Amino acid sequence: MSGEYIFAVKSIGLSKIGGRKPCTLEAAAIHNKRKNFNELKALGRIDSERLNLNYSIAGGNSVQDIVNLAIKLMADVGTSPENMRRDFCQAIEIVFSLPANTTVDLKRFFAECVDWCGTQFGAANVLSADVHMDESAPHCHVLLAPIHEDRWVGGALIDRASTRTLRESFKRCVAESYGLQMTDKLTGARKACSTAMVLQAIETNYKQLIAMPIWQPLRQCLERNPAPFAASLGLNLPERCVVKRKTMAEIFTSPGKGPKREPSAGAL
Repeated sequence: MSGEYIFAVKSIGLSKIGGRKPCTLEAAAIHNKRKNFNELKALGRIDSERLNLNYSIAGGNSVQDIVNLAIKLMADVGTSPENMRRDFCQAIEIVFSLPANTTVDLKRFFAECVDWCGTQFGAANVLSADVHMDESAPHCHVLLAPIHEDRWVGGALIDRASTRTLRESFKRCVAESYGLQMTDKLTGARKACSTAMVLQAIETNYKQLIAMPIWQPLRQCLERNPAPFAASLGLNLPERCVVKRKTMAEIFTSPGKGPKREPSAGAL
């Protein structure tokens, strides 16, 4: 295997359903195009000396280009932001990320990621595709107009079943040819260990982040799924825990938890 990869999908919009963090298409584009200099300074994990290594593969070249393209595509299917709910899905974002120590040909890999997005969602619906090399883990942000059969369908394109299908398609069409496997879902002790590892790295290298107002929601996201944070920080996830199964002799001689006690009359 050449390593693991992260495939993350989310909707861009002002909805807070399911604990989503509201975000406009413009704000997402500003982040992806690295136009928020206060953010660059505050986050700490972005190396300003490596900004020149970032590059775009497709879509708009500027924030305004991306917003204008989305508005045009909406008009092409007979709608506009004014005709939508305030919290409508403004775009879909897919992030492809590889470990810091990957040996994969990055330009070729990310180009294939964008081509795959074009196949799945329509090449004309790619609003932007930006590769970031200024953080510890190389990754690519792809913003897409959520259009299907000439309708702006929003987050319906990435419901649970659709996202599962997308993950399998990407694995089969792109990842497997590079010998990559998707970062598995962390649970139990492995998740707790990974969370502690990420928190320790932030405490050591990005302590200023902890004092910022965004730290609490950021920590909540980290505790739900530490894997993408570990990848961004260039940390290797702990190995899978191997559960030792008891032999039949151990089962029969184990003291166990003891017999269940009947509740007393007073407890009923």
